[in-house]
Amino acid sequence: MSSTSPATKQSSKPVHFWMRLLLAVLLVTVFLVLGLFYRYPQLSRYLPNYQPPLTPSEITARNLPDFSEVSAMFAIFYTEANLPDLSRTFVSFPYYTDRPNPEIWLKLSVKPSTPEVTVLVSHPIVAQLQQQNWQRLSQDYLSLYQKQTTYQSIDQFLKSPPRSVKILADPVIIARQPFKTWPNIHPLQSDTQLSEYTYFITTYTPPKPIHNYYVFSTMVDASQASLNQENQLTWILDMPEINPDNKLYLGEIHVDYRQYQQQTKPAL
Repeated sequence: MSSTSPATKQSSKPVHFWMRLLLAVLLVTVFLVLGLFYRYPQLSRYLPNYQPPLTPSEITARNLPDFSEVSAMFAIFYTEANLPDLSRTFVSFPYYTDRPNPEIWLKLSVKPSTPEVTVLVSHPIVAQLQQQNWQRLSQDYLSLYQKQTTYQSIDQFLKSPPRSVKILADPVIIARQPFKTWPNIHPLQSDTQLSEYTYFITTYTPPKPIHNYYVFSTMVDASQASLNQENQLTWILDMPEINPDNKLYLGEIHVDYRQYQQQTKPAL
């Protein structure tokens, strides 16, 4: 029958003491190291599996919408028409193109003998406006660009229009009152040179740039829209400059009703 001598019991006490001390030192060291990383996050870059945080542009790039490639001059899409008030129909979509500022018009299919609904999305004239630094005024669905600051509002422009200079306008605007009676107003064309004009009245609204694409948005009066058999709105993108060498990349189209825009007039 074995027995432990008093000498053996006495020698085990220092061993247990040093083990406890070593464990305490390790715990304190771990807490100190964790505290340093918490207090100084930049120290984490020295860890073996360190991955730097994403930059804002990288975060945006990872959340890019899905784009469909379009190389034809026309694109047709359909959206549901079950909105509380079609007279204030908000439409938006992300897009980008191979070449900047191609001519693009957004059109809504409407009933016969009703006013045309057409909005300017993009045009080569935009580059000229930017290069020549024309001032832009906006009101409701219209934008007024002027070579020199003469008018302070679009209302002022409409009440007292210039008579001695040439005015440029979207064709759909010229077909409406009061513009159709103005003798010095001319329709925007693909090859229009801005230098010939002093004012430009248009449905164009600069799109919002996001990373490497744009988001176009506007509101139209779709109350006279022609609905198809599925009770859908029919939208047409008229793009005379889009072709296999200059493609459009189109994201998902969003159409909805915005209650907070009660006082906003829709585009033509």
